[in-house]
Amino acid sequence: MSNLQDILQAVDHLNDEERAQLRAYLDYQLIPQQIRDEDTQTKITKLHEAFAEIRAGMTQEELDELIEVMNSEYIEPLDRTDYAWLDDDEDNDN
Repeated sequence: MSNLQDILQAVDHLNDEERAQLRAYLDYQLIPQQIRDEDTQTKITKLHEAFAEIRAGMTQEELDELIEVMNSEYIEPLDRTDYAWLDDDEDNDN
């Protein structure tokens, strides 16, 4: 197996797209295994619970303002593979 120096030298020869793929892979590896293994419904449930906690301390006006700010600009992820689990339930939303 290559040592770290060999890997770093190989990275130096990657093009921009390959480096982006490597970055996405490494970022994914930083996500704890337990979270990576959770099913989509569990992740959605956790999101709903987190949103409920955030909402609990807000007035309707504050919530409306937050929603407006969140919806004012959409940013496409650089690499959808990080969010592939979202695609699991897209067909079930209809």
